Amino acid sequence: MSYPERIRELRKQHKMTQKELANILKIDQTAVHYWEKGTTSPDVTNQKALAKIFGVSIDYLLGATDNPLSAGAETEPYSDDAVKFALYGQLNPVTDAQFEEVKRLVQLQKERNEHK
Repeated sequence: MSYPERIRELRKQHKMTQKELANILKIDQTAVHYWEKGTTSPDVTNQKALAKIFGVSIDYLLGATDNPLSAGAETEPYSDDAVKFALYGQLNPVTDAQFEEVKRLVQLQKERNEHK
């Protein structure tokens, strides 16, 4: 699968529009459109961001491997923007206070599971 196809497929698997992905990356939607057409390619900063958002390695993103979690896979947590989008969608903005409350609830649930 080519680099542009891989970006498009990952975006669709995550049920994102080009506009939604562009908003998370804080770029113009046309950039995502051009990446998916193969007209241009994301710079290194956006390659890293895409890998984190989609939970894959840069090698996978670039088509160098078919293993999404190859040795170079990013293991850092998703960005807050990506998590907010996953929880609330782009059409439902969330305040920082609301998001902090969600993170506290997740932490509480993790602690409960560890004590079982």
